[in-house]
Amino acid sequence: AAKDLIDAGGEKFRSHCTTCHEPLYANRGVFPDLRYSPMLAAKESFAAVVLGGALQANGMASFKGRLNDEEVESVRAYLIERANQAKNAPTPRR
Repeated sequence: AAKDLIDAGGEKFRSHCTTCHEPLYANRGVFPDLRYSPMLAAKESFAAVVLGGALQANGMASFKGRLNDEEVESVRAYLIERANQAKNAPTPRR
């Protein structure tokens, strides 16, 4: 994805998603680390959760009215970038 799209997604992630989904300081094992979400694989699936409320029964609120389709896609691009970074990170030595 284009750097501008990823950067825009990072901004939206930080303003809407970090509280629950940032593993470094918010997740605490309660909410999913979205870098590993199978929903990243398909634009439609990701939008169904974030905008459509497909996982509201599990506690994931819909962001319809707060994010539009393009913004949701930018968040998905940002998370895919972070997933690729995590996948390619060197394994820590023990």
